[in-house]
Amino acid sequence: MFAWDVQTDEEDRLVNFFWVDGLGRIDYDCFGDVIIFYTSYHLIKYNLACSPIIGVNNHWKNIILVVAFLSEKIIDSLS
Repeated sequence: MFAWDVQTDEEDRLVNFFWVDGLGRIDYDCFGDVIIFYTSYHLIKYNLACSPIIGVNNHWKNIILVVAFLSEKIIDSLS
C-alpha cells in the first residue's frame, strides 16, 4: 500500500516528493476528518519545505498521514 510520486524539473532535478505508507492510508480512512497541512519547516541546504499532513486520532494524538517535500509553497506544487 506504499505510494510515492516525484516531480522533477527540465534538468531532472527533484522539485517535489510525496510518500504515504499503508498505515497512513488506513489512518486517513479512520481519522481523515481532522487534518493539518504544515509547511513551515524548511530544509535550507536543499531548499525544500518538509510538509507533513497530520491527523488527530481518537485519543487526541497527532499521527502522520502523509509526508511531502516541496520546493515552493504554491498550489501547483500540490497537484
